This record gives sequence, structure tokens and C-alpha cells, in this order.
Amino acid sequence: MRDSRRCHAVSAVSDKEETRTEYGRHPVSDADEIRLAESEATVRYRRLLRASLAPGAVNPSAAIVWEHAASELLLFPGRAALRIEPGLVQVTIPVFTEQSGLAAVVVVPIATGSRDAPAGLAMATWHRPSGPQVVLDGWAEPLVAAAWHALVALAVEAAAPALPAALTAVPDALHIEPAEAEPARASTSAR
Repeated sequence: MRDSRRCHAVSAVSDKEETRTEYGRHPVSDADEIRLAESEATVRYRRLLRASLAPGAVNPSAAIVWEHAASELLLFPGRAALRIEPGLVQVTIPVFTEQSGLAAVVVVPIATGSRDAPAGLAMATWHRPSGPQVVLDGWAEPLVAAAWHALVALAVEAAAPALPAALTAVPDALHIEPAEAEPARASTSAR
């Protein structure tokens, strides 16, 4: 049996219950909650972060250079890491700045909902992440924006073709709950 939203097998356990296992992605519960283990979430996140760091680029490279005035920041989205704890996703982005000769990491903590405190898609972070002052003085805001954008893109991609209704961080995994599809409405336009 095929579901038009996702390709998965459905096997009847009883007349009232069914279990689902999605092929090639992750287990799906009866409520269609999608679970991404930290390792899978990190792999997907790296690709989406690369796109967030170089918007409009057809095939962004493994190292991306941001330029502003006389400053440059080299970013390595392919080495980014996610550390997922209950209610918290910590995004680590390796960077290098030639002006200071400094190779470092920037950590953007993003608070999400948890099992004990669901928050839908509401997320919060600091306006200035953790990292070297010389990097953050010029690049804090765009780094936070790119980290957040890639996390939202991850939830959207995982929930597709539906939109995500909630993102929850649990130990070592993200749970994404797809929104229920709204029924089609008849047109009521006057002629």
C-alpha cells in the first residue's frame, strides 16, 4: 500500500493499529512524526547550510567565502556539526579569517521545543553566537541567520510535501511533525 505523501510500507497489526516503516529515510510513527537521528540530521544540515551560506549559487563549493568591506570569512559548511539535546540544537560552523590568521568554530545555540515543552516552530537564539570576538564582530548576525535558515530548511525538507508544524529536539534526534493538509475549499467568488 502506498501513501501519496511518502513512500512507506503499511502493515496491519490489528483492525485499529498499523505500523509504518519508511524506506530509505526514517521510522514514521502513527502520528507521522518524523525522527532524524543526529547523524542523519547533520548530513542533511550540511547540504542545506551550504545553500544558506551561498544563496543563489547553483552548486556551492565546500568552502565558501563571504566578503564585506575589506574583510573576508571562509566558511566550511561541509564540516558543520549539530549537537542535539532536549530543547536545544547547537550548530557548530568551522570558519577561517585571513585578517587574523584564525581558524575557529562558531557555535549558534538554537532553542526549540522539547517533549516537555512543545513550541511548534518557535525557536530562539542569541543575537551573538559563541566564538572568537574578531570573527563575531563582523559576522555574528549573518552566521546566526544562516544557521537558523538551514535548520528551518531541514524541517521543511523532512516534512515535505507537507509543511512542518513542529520541530522538537530530543536527546540525539530531531522530531519534525508535518502539518495536517487543509481540505480543498470550494471557490465562493461571485460572478
